[in-house]
Order: sequence, then structure tokens, then C-alpha cells
Amino acid sequence: MTMHLAKGFYDITSRKTEFKLTKKKQVEWEFDWTADNRERKSQGMPKITFDEYCANRLGKVKLSQPKFKTYVPSNPRANTMEVLRNKYPSLNSNVGTTKLKESPVYSGERKLLGIATMHKSNMVPVFSAEEAVELARMRRG
Repeated sequence: MTMHLAKGFYDITSRKTEFKLTKKKQVEWEFDWTADNRERKSQGMPKITFDEYCANRLGKVKLSQPKFKTYVPSNPRANTMEVLRNKYPSLNSNVGTTKLKESPVYSGERKLLGIATMHKSNMVPVFSAEEAVELARMRRG
């Protein structure tokens, strides 16, 4: 029985190689460091040096994270709408203010000849031959 290495491993040793900061990486990290310091300032945290930033990015040092205050309501079980209803009750006069709308009924005065299409799916009812001619002229210009 032979021992096989997992895919991507070339050596049995678990020793990590030392990270080398190249000029290109240094320029990128300096840009990220200034952005990180701006973010820290907006959160009320102290600025850090470039060396501290590099150590944090490499995982050697763990920097403190911002402390956010969480909102805890005074009475977490209180329903917001219930509180509003109790605070501002609506006027209850027990009198209706509008009449019931009458349902429309077809009288038979005008007879629908057809439906014309004005533009794409804009459907228009046509009640007379003159309207049909006028709509046809509008469509064709």
C-alpha cells in the first residue's frame, strides 16, 4: 500500500514559507491601509500603522473590531401598531359619510360595432362608422 498526497500538496512537511512583500503588493496594501484607516476613523476607532495592518492581513495579529451598540426596545413584546392605536384613536361617529355607488346597467342607447387597436395593445371601443374611419386615419397617419 502506498501513501498518496492530496491534490495540491507537493511535500509532506507542513511548514509554511515566509511571505515576501513585493513593491507591487506594498503599493496595493498601502492603498487598502489608507481606506481601512478612513473606515476606522468613521467608526470612532484609533488609526493603525502600516506594520500593524500588514500583521493583521497576514493573520499574525488580531485587531479589535468596532463595537456597535444594538438597539433594545424598552418593552420588546409591545406591538408597534397597538401602541399607535392607543395613542391616537380614530374618530368613531357611527355615521357613514358616503352613499353606496349604483352598479352600472347597460341602457342599449349605443351599440358596440367593434374594437379598434390604436397602438400595440391599446384597445378602443368603436360605436359608429365615423369613429372607425377616424381611428383608421389616426393609426395610418
